Amino acid sequence: MHPRPGRRALLSLLACLALSLTNLNAQVTTGAVSGTVVDPSNAAVPGVKVTVTDTETGASRTVTTGEAGEYVVNLLPLGKYKIAAEKQGFTRVVLPDIQLVLNQTVRIDISLHVGSVSETVEVNSAPPLVDTTQSAIGTVETEQRIVELPLNGRNFVALADLGSGVNSGVTGATNNGTTFETARANQSLSVNGLSVLNNNFLLDGLDNNEFGNGAAVALPPPDAIAEFRTEESLMGAEFGRGGAAVNVVLKSGSNQIHGDAWEFLRNDKLDARNYFDPTRTPFKRNQFGFSLGGPIRKNRTFFFGDYQGTRVRESQPYYFHGADAGGTARRFHRTGDRALRSGVYRSGDRQPKPAQSGEPLCYPGGSNQPCGPERSESLSASKSARCDQ
Repeated sequence: MHPRPGRRALLSLLACLALSLTNLNAQVTTGAVSGTVVDPSNAAVPGVKVTVTDTETGASRTVTTGEAGEYVVNLLPLGKYKIAAEKQGFTRVVLPDIQLVLNQTVRIDISLHVGSVSETVEVNSAPPLVDTTQSAIGTVETEQRIVELPLNGRNFVALADLGSGVNSGVTGATNNGTTFETARANQSLSVNGLSVLNNNFLLDGLDNNEFGNGAAVALPPPDAIAEFRTEESLMGAEFGRGGAAVNVVLKSGSNQIHGDAWEFLRNDKLDARNYFDPTRTPFKRNQFGFSLGGPIRKNRTFFFGDYQGTRVRESQPYYFHGADAGGTARRFHRTGDRALRSGVYRSGDRQPKPAQSGEPLCYPGGSNQPCGPERSESLSASKSARCDQ
């Protein structure tokens, strides 16, 4: 049974739409190489076979130069490449170390020399890789910078502040990790004075936006990121929306098994004491995990995975104002061993006691739940947080 003409047209339309969406996603996670091939007299050479090979996965693409000697290889995953050009009557030219970064088109012009195709000329010095095909302004953070730069909390978004015109925005933004809506790492970015809600977070070309508060849905650990680029101005239409785009590409497997494991500890041992606290407040944060990638079928299929766990245990001191027995408003703070206690005031209590589940807090000096008439003390509310990525 053959499909009807109308159904066949609909299926063809859906297939074309799916392919176009795949290409749109690929445009923001890949790069391209272009250039012109010339002979010793600087004349264009048509019909040259140009092969671009990923040195880590072995994947290759081959194109042929046109009448003007030009070639273009699009939709290349970021990484290190080897470019080879060959044609009968000329020596084979190889450029072994070409680094392609995210959303970049690099121009590599190749000069052939007369000789046998069995001879190979390796070019180890090449001109700077400058993208002259687009006007977009952005900052690229490479894998080496992401892993090696100091990064308190291991939040890669903080590295975007290194870009031109980028800062963390206004205090109290809904995505800066200090509000109940986003009790996570700070994701507040203001690019060129725009609102922190105008950003567009992308992960491997897919939408990664939590539209309610302008934050990202997934925050991969730094060891899982191959590269990310902050598009700051004049970005292409393929990004779709937003005043700025944070475009993240995750690592992938290669022909070699590679991975790492980590454990980062921060605690209060070397912390300074708060001026108003008699002792240092407890704090301990553990961030641990691993990543692993490798081949399933050499030069064809690969795998990569990662895990990171975060455990935070900390206490935060609170100070209250109230009235003394004579009704005079003052700020209470006791010194000594009893100055900092874990717990909350209950109505009518003079000393803080452990809170029961569901019991309302009592604020000294408050009108709704008055505490003991004589004094109030500084309290320390303990909390813990757990996050698995």
